[in-house]
Amino acid sequence: MIDIEIQQLILLVAFVILKRGKITSWEAITKFRATRLSDIIYKMRKRGYAVGGKWVRYNRQRYMVYTLEK
Repeated sequence: MIDIEIQQLILLVAFVILKRGKITSWEAITKFRATRLSDIIYKMRKRGYAVGGKWVRYNRQRYMVYTLEK
């Protein structure tokens, strides 16, 4: 069984993706104090969410942007 806190984070991340269209690890850290967005995304995919990701480069930094696929 999934922990209540993880379930809440999954719902929060899903809400942000639906509202904004995307989420990054930095947004998850600053909004929800969730430092393991990749784990939350993994659990969302296991529950049937169609979450896609794309690597983005900005100022010699590389990070993943997650979106919901249709």
